[in-house]
Amino acid sequence: MARGPLSRMANVVRAEFEDLMSQMENPKLMVGQAIRDMETALDDALVSVAGAIANERILDRRLKEKKEEVSRWRMKAEEAVQAGEDELARHALSQAARTEQIAGEFESALKEARTASVQLKEQLVHLKSRLESARTRRHSLIVRGGATAKPGDCGSWG
Repeated sequence: MARGPLSRMANVVRAEFEDLMSQMENPKLMVGQAIRDMETALDDALVSVAGAIANERILDRRLKEKKEEVSRWRMKAEEAVQAGEDELARHALSQAARTEQIAGEFESALKEARTASVQLKEQLVHLKSRLESARTRRHSLIVRGGATAKPGDCGSWG
């Protein structure tokens, strides 16, 4: 007999607690925080993409420089052969081979940098899409709630 009133009391307390919890989890505020987090991540991603592109350009420039250096060493080797200086020609060919090896390393690094750059760009596009979706959701929550949002309520505007 005592169990019935205690059970009802427990149900009332549980309902009140759930009501309190639902009030604490304001969807507009949660979406606003998610948008702010996404905007921070987007800024970080933009920096990463810019760094990847800069790295790609540096590697491309260094690769071109090494290829030009290989050509210069080969020309020096040809000139040395024509001048009858075989030792100098061997040295020039040796330098050309070393420089060509370095150029190959730059070429591999450039391929990796391009792959990384493409992946970062794709992630950036995906993140922008998710951010736009969150902004749309924020707007629909505001409209559904009939509230007018204030700039501090839901993150940045855009």
